[in-house]
Amino acid sequence: MTVFITIPWFLPAYRAGGPIQSIANLVNNFTIGIEYRIFCGSKDLNGEPLDVETGKWMPYNEHTLVWYAADENLSKCLTEQTELLKPEIIFIIGLFSWHYNIVPLIFCTAPKKILSVRGMLHPGALSRKKAKKRLFLEALKLWGIAKKTIFQATDETEKIFIQHEFGKGSSIAIAENYGKLISPADPLYKSAGYLKLITVALISPMKNHLLVL
Repeated sequence: MTVFITIPWFLPAYRAGGPIQSIANLVNNFTIGIEYRIFCGSKDLNGEPLDVETGKWMPYNEHTLVWYAADENLSKCLTEQTELLKPEIIFIIGLFSWHYNIVPLIFCTAPKKILSVRGMLHPGALSRKKAKKRLFLEALKLWGIAKKTIFQATDETEKIFIQHEFGKGSSIAIAENYGKLISPADPLYKSAGYLKLITVALISPMKNHLLVL
């Protein structure tokens, strides 16, 4: 079975802790009977170009090829690749990117499409760039996305957010993000009255670093 994943960013193996680490965990561990094709951008989240070759399928692991797309004719390239590969599943990561979310939802064909909203329907997330996001959501509702797509929610709370936007009749599967398999570590010693905190995350208002500080 071929799973075609569309995602704005997917950092190569030498860039640990990428913005969609759970996708890397998925393709590295959930591989029985599955071939992954990841179609993504060739720039990092901050707009910096990645040191990768664009416009061709590049090996990521034994089960996965990655296409780092150039900016030119991006949507056309995406639809052409899905037509050539004819995947059984298109797994769409995110909601508000025209090229990587809307185009595969509307213009690409596959027996099954799964849309992973990735927290983008949380009220806090919707409050940022509100007008643009509301336009996207209303357009998807008019298109009838709820009848054509399976939504992935990571928990019951996200399921409620999806139902609020697209209706309780939406097809929703709850599946937590695939975790990274690591070896157990020895517990650290805790000194009374002393706290050390570390966070591994994007620096973003949504992460509430400022509130903690």
